[in-house]
Amino acid sequence: SSAASDVYKRQVLFYSIYFYAYQVSTAITVEKTSRIIETLVTSTSPRIIVLGKTIGIGIVGIIQTLVLILVAVICAKTILPAEMLNSILEMTHLSPAIIAIIAIYYLLGYSLYALLYALTGSTVSKPEEVQSANGPVAILAVIGFYLSYFTMMNPTSSLNEIAALVPISSPFCMPFRVMMGLSSTNEILLSIAILIVTIILVAHISIKIYSSAILNYGEKVNLKKMFKMYKSKD
Repeated sequence: SSAASDVYKRQVLFYSIYFYAYQVSTAITVEKTSRIIETLVTSTSPRIIVLGKTIGIGIVGIIQTLVLILVAVICAKTILPAEMLNSILEMTHLSPAIIAIIAIYYLLGYSLYALLYALTGSTVSKPEEVQSANGPVAILAVIGFYLSYFTMMNPTSSLNEIAALVPISSPFCMPFRVMMGLSSTNEILLSIAILIVTIILVAHISIKIYSSAILNYGEKVNLKKMFKMYKSKD
């Protein structure tokens, strides 16, 4: 059915954004553990390191996601009955404009969560501490996903409209509102604008704290220390 198809698309979108954004924090922590970061910070700026790692892992994520989808479609076509396959892979409502919107929200959603994970990854010194440090961001991601998921059961509700604007949930909610013809151009532009402003703000905070915390090999940086790092002018 169309509903089942939307569920699968939503899950692919969420797990792709979440999984590859999570890799950013792991990569940053590994660099700290191996002391590679000490060499990197002497030859380039923290801004380039953070943004370069975010973009690099994002490109790899896009390629791997497309390959996985291609393999899944090929396998499904050789195994599943045609009727079941058509219900799962219903693409009749995916116009070029909608595909472009999905791509935009995928990139923006990944950027937001990747930068948040870059922040948490720089605050720990050991790979085994990454999961606990990433907990708050993971909670935000799950809240955003389920906020969009459950509000789509009543897509005309005010809560669904809010979910399409809130940065943590808009990457998972707005593409499907567009597919259902529930969003105006102004709503889409407003949602994208809010998401971009949030990304810029998070990038600024992440880079500032990363610059101070990346060479910290002591105990885990807590919120109080993060606030001091951000306020510091050094």
